[in-house]
Amino acid sequence: MCRTDVHIRDGWFAPAVPSELPLTLGHENTGWVQEIGAAVENVVVGDAVICHPQLSCGFCAACRIGDDMRCARGLEFTGLTRAGGFAELLKTTDRAVLPLPPDTDVAAVAPHADAVRTRRYPLDAFADAVADLEAGRLHGRGVLVP
Repeated sequence: MCRTDVHIRDGWFAPAVPSELPLTLGHENTGWVQEIGAAVENVVVGDAVICHPQLSCGFCAACRIGDDMRCARGLEFTGLTRAGGFAELLKTTDRAVLPLPPDTDVAAVAPHADAVRTRRYPLDAFADAVADLEAGRLHGRGVLVP
């Protein structure tokens, strides 16, 4: 449990980001892919992954420059505005996961989930958005992680 989870539970973020309690906490998540949507290409079932907590669209101006926290779709933050990783399964998106080497101790790297997007973005945010738009990949992008 992260100190942020305690702050969420105690309502510290409520003035800025109201959360409906009870809420399953957990915003620093890793695990293994259990199911994928039809358009998912970056992971396969069984992959170890680290999950960024913000589920962003990838298409708006903010996302295209790597500023996923200001996604035009709004804040959809695991463990804050939606059920988190302390649940048995966590539904997320392909944009929010990065594969880890198979021998990774996923529990040990979970605290780094908040910064996982830093590794990937903004270097390829624009290229990803263009490729997704050209390929028509707007649906079926779900990833299920335990």
